[in-house]
Amino acid sequence: NQAESNGGGIYNELGDIIIDECIIENNSSRANGAICNKHANLIITNSTIYNNDAIKSVGAIYNFFGTTKIINSTISENKAAYYAGIFNDNGIINICSSTVIQNTATQTDEYTGTAGALTNNRTGISFIKNSIFAQHTDNNLFPDISNNILSLGYNLIGNMLHNTFKTNTKGDQYGDPHNLTVAHPDSVQYTSHINTGIYPYIREIDPFTKIYLLNDNSPAIDSGICNDIDGHTVLIDHRGKVRPSDGNKDGISQCDIGSIEWTEKEFNNIQFISNPTDSLVKVGDKYSYTLTVYDSKNQLSDIKIISKHEWLKLKNIDLIKGTALIEGIPEIEDIGRHSLIIKAVNDNQTIVSQSCMLTVPVFFD
Repeated sequence: NQAESNGGGIYNELGDIIIDECIIENNSSRANGAICNKHANLIITNSTIYNNDAIKSVGAIYNFFGTTKIINSTISENKAAYYAGIFNDNGIINICSSTVIQNTATQTDEYTGTAGALTNNRTGISFIKNSIFAQHTDNNLFPDISNNILSLGYNLIGNMLHNTFKTNTKGDQYGDPHNLTVAHPDSVQYTSHINTGIYPYIREIDPFTKIYLLNDNSPAIDSGICNDIDGHTVLIDHRGKVRPSDGNKDGISQCDIGSIEWTEKEFNNIQFISNPTDSLVKVGDKYSYTLTVYDSKNQLSDIKIISKHEWLKLKNIDLIKGTALIEGIPEIEDIGRHSLIIKAVNDNQTIVSQSCMLTVPVFFD
């Protein structure tokens, strides 16, 4: 979707909207690429706001004199000149058990408060709890959060840089290279930015939720709390997996920080797949996909392919360790959506991962 002015995806004025298990992606506007919430109430749960774009300000969510709650959700890869992720303008925002990652503010002037993740103006109130803010790009001084964010604990913030919490509390982990924040005795303050231990989003791993998985060394594992801003228990993660799990194997189950709960099964999961081509294929045109598969230790993994459709299985699939090359030219009878399912296997050819699916829509023009 594209808007000339505000709210490329959703414009909510004086209304009440609940967004659950949705993906809001690829919207654009002059301002507020994904959502504009104006004098209104907005609740986002178990959802993703991904790859939205604003020419001027606010790539993902603009909250103007409104109330916004975000729980178990992922906000990633949104872009704007200013305020790439979320801008709270005289409103109230509550963010809990969510991951805000890799949003990009592109402006290069000295306009203050252009954080990639979350920016609060002077009269806005933003509460964050059990959430990750990391890996953002901002040419100013505030890469991840800015302007007096109120922490309710258990947040993982990659780089505070020249910013400070209005309050910080138990369980917070944050990079503070300039040591500007007075550390809470039960928080962890780093003298540089934090390696949050998050794998980049790869479309074919989970094309539906567009999640960011934790790796097995992430400081987010077993470092969170399973309560939302209002004190209600959060029993599942963004994907619907049960919280908490005992990720660090110390015998105590504790929630992970962010939208995704790390599980033992994912230790041997397929972690990265590279696919440099578009997944939309026209009849008569050649398609070519190279899928490169790594395990959780970043080593090339053997692959076993299971396909729901014979045309994907039989038309030139070449397997070597860690790589599947799929090429062909679809015909009329191939019109439709086709799925290639791949799994990582160990040296004994035993499957050691969940399925990862490449979906190829074939159409006739």
